[in-house]
Amino acid sequence: MKKTFLLCAFLSLLLGFAPKSKAQQTTILNNEFSYSAIFQYYAVPGAREYYSNFIIQEIAKSIPKRADFTSFTVNYTMMQKIVKLDSTHYKLILELKNFSASGDVFYKGINIAKKLIPGEFDYVAKIYRKQTGNLHGGDPELVVNKTYTSVPLNDNLGYFQIPELAFTDTMKDQQYSVAIENQKLFFNERTKNVFLNQVAYINDYYSTDPVIADNLAKVQNIHTDNIDMLSFYDIELKEVEATIINIDTRQFPQTLNLWENDPMQFVSKMESLSQQTMQARLQLNQRLSILDQLFCQRGNNFMAEGKLQDAANDYNKALQINPYYAPAQYQLARMEYNVGNIDTASVMVNTALLKMNPDPSTQQLLIQLGNTIYTSLLSVGEKYTGEQKFNEAIETYERAKWMCTTTPGMVCTEQATKGLAQARYGIYHSYLQVAEKAIENGRLDIAGNYINQSMEYQKQFSSDIISNSESMQWMATLCKEYVKAGNVCNANKKYELALVQFGRCDSLCKIYSTIGEVQGLAQGLKTARNGKYNNLLDNSRQKLEADKLDNAETICSQAIAYQQMYPGDITSDRDAIQVMAKIKEKRYNIAIASGKNQLNGGNHAEAVRLFLDARAFEENYSFQRNDSLKIWIKASGKPLVLKTIDEGKMNAWGNKLAEARQNYQTAGDEIKLYGLEADRDIEAKMSELKNKIFSQECANAEKSYNELMDKARLYMRDGNYASATTTLGQAIEVTNANILCNIDNLPAYQEQNRIKPAVEYQNMMKNTDALAAKSNYTECLKQLGLCAVFFTTNRIDTFGLSQPTASKYILSGGDANFVYYAVEYFMNLKDHDTALIMLSELKKRNYPVSYTKVIQTQLGAKLAIRDKIAGATDYKIQILKYTDGEKWFKVFSKSYKKTWKKN
Repeated sequence: MKKTFLLCAFLSLLLGFAPKSKAQQTTILNNEFSYSAIFQYYAVPGAREYYSNFIIQEIAKSIPKRADFTSFTVNYTMMQKIVKLDSTHYKLILELKNFSASGDVFYKGINIAKKLIPGEFDYVAKIYRKQTGNLHGGDPELVVNKTYTSVPLNDNLGYFQIPELAFTDTMKDQQYSVAIENQKLFFNERTKNVFLNQVAYINDYYSTDPVIADNLAKVQNIHTDNIDMLSFYDIELKEVEATIINIDTRQFPQTLNLWENDPMQFVSKMESLSQQTMQARLQLNQRLSILDQLFCQRGNNFMAEGKLQDAANDYNKALQINPYYAPAQYQLARMEYNVGNIDTASVMVNTALLKMNPDPSTQQLLIQLGNTIYTSLLSVGEKYTGEQKFNEAIETYERAKWMCTTTPGMVCTEQATKGLAQARYGIYHSYLQVAEKAIENGRLDIAGNYINQSMEYQKQFSSDIISNSESMQWMATLCKEYVKAGNVCNANKKYELALVQFGRCDSLCKIYSTIGEVQGLAQGLKTARNGKYNNLLDNSRQKLEADKLDNAETICSQAIAYQQMYPGDITSDRDAIQVMAKIKEKRYNIAIASGKNQLNGGNHAEAVRLFLDARAFEENYSFQRNDSLKIWIKASGKPLVLKTIDEGKMNAWGNKLAEARQNYQTAGDEIKLYGLEADRDIEAKMSELKNKIFSQECANAEKSYNELMDKARLYMRDGNYASATTTLGQAIEVTNANILCNIDNLPAYQEQNRIKPAVEYQNMMKNTDALAAKSNYTECLKQLGLCAVFFTTNRIDTFGLSQPTASKYILSGGDANFVYYAVEYFMNLKDHDTALIMLSELKKRNYPVSYTKVIQTQLGAKLAIRDKIAGATDYKIQILKYTDGEKWFKVFSKSYKKTWKKN
């Protein structure tokens, strides 16, 4: 009860707040009149008669009839309504409806009256005011007279709204009448297209007649007894069904009202086609559902008549229709077996039992056929084995095993396993027979290849061939044959070839330990290796005698390396070392002779290189030395050392100290290399270079010190004391790094101590800036206060620096949030003028006004109280002075005004 009352109250409020203008609208005139318009053919049409002429011509062609004798009438109703909006404003509302047509309104026998609605309307609207003041009445007075042309008629569920006509009459409460004159209806491009769409639709209706007849003939031509044509009939019937659906979707009966007028008997023909199609579909589907059985049964009939190819064709057709139809598969498998295609038959039986899920009787037939095929395969395999066609036997036995292991209902016998093992042993044994023949003919490589193949084959089929002992026996025989061949090569001093033969046997012994130790193998290898070693030394000696030192040394090195590979067989490398020493002695003498020639020619660099090469030979090999070698090294090396020292002096004079130091180091290394440590002339030159480098280093250091001092003074002039003290420290580091130069660094220390307070002050201000950057505004202002105290106490102003006030520091930064904080900060210090400056700064920085409402309210109230106590008389003047009339200070102004009036 309570809820109902609340709902009523709410609705009453809504109605109470509704606009008054709508409540005052009143219909003061509401009439309906019927009209008609005749459309005839114009021999000379105007632009607007073109469309009606076109429609009449098309209708006349379809009747057929002459166009000038063809016409139709359009009937319609017009609703006329005058609505009073208020005492002086009115509007005229016109609406057309109930359109109909009569006369020549049939196109090819189909009524198209509903599509003959014009698209444009011309008329003259006149509104009259009745004379009410005259006792004897009088003629109505014309209030509105307006002409309209080409007003579009837009269908809205059968109603055609005409644009409203608003008018004004200052005479209140009058009676009016309406006259709609000179009414003319016209067709246009839109209504022409509506007509053409209907014409096309009717033409489509007529075009279905041959389609229906053709499809009916297809249905009547279906004979379900002809099983070869059933699939074709199914495709044809699906096309007919699709055609019926397509025609039904056009909805010709509903759209053209064919139940009243159906010139070509469309409805009855379609009903006949649909019924016969449904009946054909039922019969066809029943036959299709058993089509595989039908083909199989006919195949059985052909089989009984001895027509094997026709039977096979029908069985295959049955499987095409149903790939899992086992009876047809069985018959085909039996036919394949009967013509000797055992492999094909076995696959077909396997597929049928494994995938086709046959019925029990067919399953039994398939198993019987499978066992027959299996037995045949075993017989063929046994035949191949007897003929030593082992590969063919293996393939046959494997097919038999595949069939009995993968086919449901079949069982493998021991005969298949034994037959497969016998065939594989035959392959194994044939490898060894080939190896035996190869050994007899001296083709040991071929023998080894076939023995290896036999072992791989045995390994692959170890379950059938249990042992490889026969292979190992022949491998031992092969190894002995390799030793025999190696001994023959040793006897003929063909040591390289002997090593190949012995090596093959040695490799086999290492791989197959069951071979054991082969007699003569170790001694044969030793003999061959020593023979090869001695051949290398003889070859090297021959090259040495021919002065082909590079070849001799290469071959001798090979002999030494070979001996190191087999120290057990070649017990000493003494002979090789002796040959190598002779080679090096020759190189030694050649190097000294060449060096002397270069020295005499003044080519000291090449001379000393050759002499050093000769000295290297002395250090590594024993032969007769040349006692003058040291003297020649010193004689050729001294000019090179002096040249390096001179280059160092030039670099030092050019202030290229890094290069000069490198020259000094290089000269020292050369002195040791050439044995010139006791040469007094060179010692004096080295000392002179060292002193020159030192003098230039000191000059550079003093210059760097002075430049850093000048740079520090520039920093101090610019007030950058932090950088100045860093630069002074760098100057001091330069003097400490070059302490032996005795550069006076006292001025740098003095300046560092003098500017120390300014540096500390600037560091304090940096800490202040860091706190501001972290938005730690409270600590920032505290630090700023400490900076001010330090500034005053230490007379920082004497360094040309100045201490900013808190307000200047805040305003100089770019942080608007700091400025916001400052408003509250200065309010708390009762410095309201500075707080107002900060608030004004927020406005300049476009700070969102919505975020400042609290501080504007607080500051406005505080300033109002202060100003009133101070004797201000007009709050408006004060607000204007503070805000310049800016809307941004709206909350401030409101708070100021409210507080002023309250106090």
